[in-house]
Amino acid sequence: MSLENNLASIAKSLEIIATALTAKNANPTPSPNSFKDIPVQTTGMATLVHTPVANSTTVVSPVTPTPVMPSLPVFTPAAPTPTAPVMAIPTPVAVAAPTPVSASPFSDKNAMMDFVMTSYRALGAEKGAKIQDVLTTIGYKNINDVPVEKWADLKAGIEGLK
Repeated sequence: MSLENNLASIAKSLEIIATALTAKNANPTPSPNSFKDIPVQTTGMATLVHTPVANSTTVVSPVTPTPVMPSLPVFTPAAPTPTAPVMAIPTPVAVAAPTPVSASPFSDKNAMMDFVMTSYRALGAEKGAKIQDVLTTIGYKNINDVPVEKWADLKAGIEGLK
């Protein structure tokens, strides 16, 4: 059977099912003889097959209920032995005097930029390129992003290249 024939057979079966469902929905309480002859698709030709319809005298076997599983046991942990609470006595901590902030090695941003450019020229292109490594070490990618607090670290790193 080819694919086209299979698809045609499926389409025909779906039409039959839709017709049967429509008829069932139109008549919610079927009579004993309804759906007596149901068309069945067999090898490309529709044939009618007589199917027996159950009447009201049919005995239905009772459904046996599934056994109920007992609930899982609940385990309670053994009570821990009580221990006396330990009170921590706070010890006074000497507060260190604030360290004076070292004065910035540059008076302003222009002075810092002049130092970096002068150092670059003095080191040459090859060693001067390592200034970028100094910037990365202190956590910055761009010289303009370095805050005043890090200027001393920047200067010390560049001086280390000389």
